[in-house]
Amino acid sequence: MRERAREPEPSRQESLRREDDLRSKAHLLPPEQTPVTGPMGPTSMQRLGREVGNTRLSSWMGSKADGREVIQRVPVKYADTGETLYEDPAAPAAAAAAPLTAAAKQFVPTGYANPNPNIEYEIDRKADHALVTVKIQFVQQNRGENKWLKNKAGGFALDKAGNKQPDPTFARDIGTPKEIPAGDKRRTFIATQVKGITAAWDHFDLNSKTVPKAGPPGPDGKAAPAPAPTPINLPLKFLAQPEYSLAAKGVHATIRVFGPNVDADRDGAHPVDSGHWYMNTKKNYGDTSQADLVATSAHEYGHLLGLQDEYFRSDDQTHQMLHKMGGGAATADKELDQHTVRLMVTAALMPVIEGRMSANIGTISETFAKSFPTLRKQLTGAVRNTWADSGLRSGIVSQIEPHLKSKSIKHQLESVVAFQTGQNLSNLTRATDALAATSTKHISSMVLGIFWDWQNAMNGNFKTKGADGSEVTVRTDLSANVTDFGTTGGGKSEASKLADSMIGGPGLPKIAPSTTLLGQLEEIPKRWSEPGKGLDSAYTPAVVTPQITAAVDAAIAAGIFPKINGTGQLYIRLRRLIDSTAKVSANKAAMAFVDGAVQEKVDNQLTELKAQIENEVSSTVGLKAGALAAKGPPDPNVTAIATKLHAMLQAQQNKANYAPGVGEINPGTGSAGTDVRHNSSSVMSSNDVSQAGFRADLIAPVVGQFNSLLKKADEESFTAKVTR
Repeated sequence: MRERAREPEPSRQESLRREDDLRSKAHLLPPEQTPVTGPMGPTSMQRLGREVGNTRLSSWMGSKADGREVIQRVPVKYADTGETLYEDPAAPAAAAAAPLTAAAKQFVPTGYANPNPNIEYEIDRKADHALVTVKIQFVQQNRGENKWLKNKAGGFALDKAGNKQPDPTFARDIGTPKEIPAGDKRRTFIATQVKGITAAWDHFDLNSKTVPKAGPPGPDGKAAPAPAPTPINLPLKFLAQPEYSLAAKGVHATIRVFGPNVDADRDGAHPVDSGHWYMNTKKNYGDTSQADLVATSAHEYGHLLGLQDEYFRSDDQTHQMLHKMGGGAATADKELDQHTVRLMVTAALMPVIEGRMSANIGTISETFAKSFPTLRKQLTGAVRNTWADSGLRSGIVSQIEPHLKSKSIKHQLESVVAFQTGQNLSNLTRATDALAATSTKHISSMVLGIFWDWQNAMNGNFKTKGADGSEVTVRTDLSANVTDFGTTGGGKSEASKLADSMIGGPGLPKIAPSTTLLGQLEEIPKRWSEPGKGLDSAYTPAVVTPQITAAVDAAIAAGIFPKINGTGQLYIRLRRLIDSTAKVSANKAAMAFVDGAVQEKVDNQLTELKAQIENEVSSTVGLKAGALAAKGPPDPNVTAIATKLHAMLQAQQNKANYAPGVGEINPGTGSAGTDVRHNSSSVMSSNDVSQAGFRADLIAPVVGQFNSLLKKADEESFTAKVTR
């Protein structure tokens, strides 16, 4: 987030005094300590050469050999244009008594601007690279921690109406800045952060080429042809240069640093921003490693370069960003719209589908429960037959026997296993317990869980690439206007009709075989009474043997069997082992049997709905229709919802802003807000630099300053490319 306050700038008079002071003392300073404040013209350079000598001037400017060669260094200073984020609105005071307005259900635009409107840093153009430097003065200074004013007695200060009065210094800098002492832990922390900033941002090259001119006319009066253009490549490097002295000159930004005894808190007096760094962010920001802290510092460093946050942007802003990437990304408008409308349709339908299923799943579960006596009988027989299997019994014996010490106990092992897996195994209890696990609650959770998983799968991210090879991933959030669209909004009628045809419900005709999901689920128990359709085919030795084998292996690893000293202990150990395995295996078999029968129907229905949504959205947005059109006519309800939501999306877009030449990314056309909000993957949005991704357009403000101040007359404008 952006810093809310900065130190005052020096006056013009003070700036001139500093420059005069520098000029007067330049000949007294050794080359490595002599500052360079900005570009000098030929006249100024000649004057300074006369004053300090050409040799000293050359040394002062640096050389390739010592790595200090500076061809040009310019100070950058320009007005920060601010930015707009789309955020969740604060609920109105009367929300409990009145419904939210349409505008309050949207993401509302919130403007952010730095109180100090200037962005400041330096750019060096060297022979083989360009360097962006932000000189940061790190200090210690407190922030106001009282949210409310206190009176002389120590209580809250109240106005005439009895309301608490806010303290204007809350979360603001108070007191006088002080130097962070040498040896302080914060200096070590700062060193790690500034090193990490360089690693986080050094991913770009600046590219251009010369624009050669034709030579002078020869004796024949013809000009010599211009030579071929020469490519120019300047790796772009970034530096956060720490300054600790309060008297440091040429500082671009001031950052207050808080030690491990202060918790950063985004909702309290200590939010992290471009003017405040914290060693301890774990409690309220969830950071668990130094890498997370570096990512945060790299993000805030971006603000010092004039870069904007990239979370919570409108749909229109995201389209503009794609065009700034250029190439393939500039043509991704329809693909992004298709992706977004698909999410909108899914979000609009899910509350209706979920509500219909929630209201009727109890009836379906009761239908299932009526078939449980038949399933119990089948499972009882399956348990008895499975555990009586000679192969399963002999496997248990062969596993355990080598670990028994007594020959007499080994001799009795086979008969004990036969007893515990036959006469002493409660088949009916195991079957009853297993079917109890497939209760109404379980079936309801399982069916609705499939719907939620399907919705999550439909809500994937959008990815595309720009001409420079950089990639962007976009995550989408939707407003309440969209999520309520099928329940109380403009798609209520169509969503209800779709639920009728897809899910079904009370009073709706049942067609055999049913095409509605509820009708299909009601038909399932009828199959279980048929031969080969019940649990007796799902609970077999092949299913149980791996489970009992694993259980015996665990008991052996625990050293249970070598400790058995008598037949009585052997009976007890085996009874516990076999009984617990029989219970677990019966439960697994019963739940897998029921889940499999149900999931097949739900999956089929959702697969059809997914195809319908994708097909109709593709047609609505103007892309080639999907394969479903060949199977049957489009669903008019999905078509209507997709069309209405697409119109909602288009109403908040202004394609005139999409041209690559348009300046700063503009908030869009939504007057009260926007119904779609995007987060893009970059260091200006993600707290994980390794996953953030870098794009050439991300540093467009820096490239613009380089072209304005350091591009030569015979060079084309530089462009950035992600190269490392």
